[in-house]
Amino acid sequence: METYTKAQVTALIEKAIALGRTLPPPHCRITVAGMTYKLGPSALTPGQTVILMKEPDNPYDEDAILVAIGLDLDGKPITVGYVANSTKTVANGTLWASDIQPYFDTQAIARVQKYDKPHWILELSPEVDVSGIVGKFLLKYYE
Repeated sequence: METYTKAQVTALIEKAIALGRTLPPPHCRITVAGMTYKLGPSALTPGQTVILMKEPDNPYDEDAILVAIGLDLDGKPITVGYVANSTKTVANGTLWASDIQPYFDTQAIARVQKYDKPHWILELSPEVDVSGIVGKFLLKYYE
């Protein structure tokens, strides 16, 4: 897994802003759904950085956004779940996948906030839109 310094992450943020990316409102929180069908709740920890990837060709939801923790050996995302997008899966006080669609083109960064059983809550980072900027997944950085 490739890691980045805080300076490198800051440079990515500045590049996203220079490209005119729309930034989310402060404390924009979302729920991860479907984790029981993937790796399970233990795949995430508070403070962890994850990548959100739009899946416009998803047969179940045109606004589907997968949550990935990295890449497998074939370069495919290691999916832990999806951003919740129904009344049955969205936790109180969090946004739907459809709500956050305008904030990025294809990929975004989110930070794991907490486990509020049975939901993991993520927060979109101000550097949310990394579409076309980060060639590899930005999974963690050192202060």
